[in-house]
Amino acid sequence: MTTIKEQYTRYPYLSYDVVDDEFAPNAIKLHEPFLTKKEINHYIKKDINDILSVGFGGGAEVIKLALEFPDARITAIEISKFSCAILKKRLKKYNIDNVDIQLKSLYKVKGSYDFITCAGVLHHLQNPDKGLNKLKSVLKDDGGILLMLYGKVGRTAVYQMQELMRTVNYPGNKDFPEQIERFKKIFKKLPRTNWLKRSEMLIADYKVNDAGIVDEFLNVQDEAYTITDFHNFVNKVGFKVLEYSEEFRKKYYHDIGIKLDKSISEVDKQYINELFFGDITKHTAYIIKDGNI
Repeated sequence: MTTIKEQYTRYPYLSYDVVDDEFAPNAIKLHEPFLTKKEINHYIKKDINDILSVGFGGGAEVIKLALEFPDARITAIEISKFSCAILKKRLKKYNIDNVDIQLKSLYKVKGSYDFITCAGVLHHLQNPDKGLNKLKSVLKDDGGILLMLYGKVGRTAVYQMQELMRTVNYPGNKDFPEQIERFKKIFKKLPRTNWLKRSEMLIADYKVNDAGIVDEFLNVQDEAYTITDFHNFVNKVGFKVLEYSEEFRKKYYHDIGIKLDKSISEVDKQYINELFFGDITKHTAYIIKDGNI
């Protein structure tokens, strides 16, 4: 059986375009302009000296953090050699020398960090709880994490297509190249009623390259969360949510215009909004150890 490491080694998923570096070395062009020093100091703490980036992909978040915190020590880990090579080249464009790139899994991480970014990683682990516990073990007591997990409702089309591909590829141990070609043939014939056809404004990575197809529809390990699941997950491991990133923040707190029963919790109200909008494809939030202010 193919492991998640083998998958991303063969088909490294990079959210990267050379246009992203058009402002180098002064600034990086981001698709999602968060991770500012002002924001992190506000939600986590003022003194950020040691930063860990887990599963950095194309490396945009690492570059952004290095530019925002030039005096900090940044450790960036990945399981893809290709991703590590890309980031190494990109760091030279920005004259960045405070980043230590390490080819290793999350479970091999050592050290103690003020701030950790972990986007698009834990939901690909066989045991996400174990992954978050590992992050907790290397996070300083007064530190915090920016965590991103897939949104179950907004990615409805993804899981319909994943189930379709699992079904058509069974039985037999078909390799990725064959599975990719089978997806392309099926996609050309998808009717308008298919949820992927109805959700093309939300789901687009598969349009970029074969790695995008593998990441979205042929992934060997992919778990999604409602916002209620997200809170339950981080609470179980001993964290609490401070605030969501700006991308979907307003939608979680939206007033849908009807009076809700007083027994409905704030998190359940946010889940109602998740169902109401239907387009929250990922949940991204600053989390800290429970018990910290």
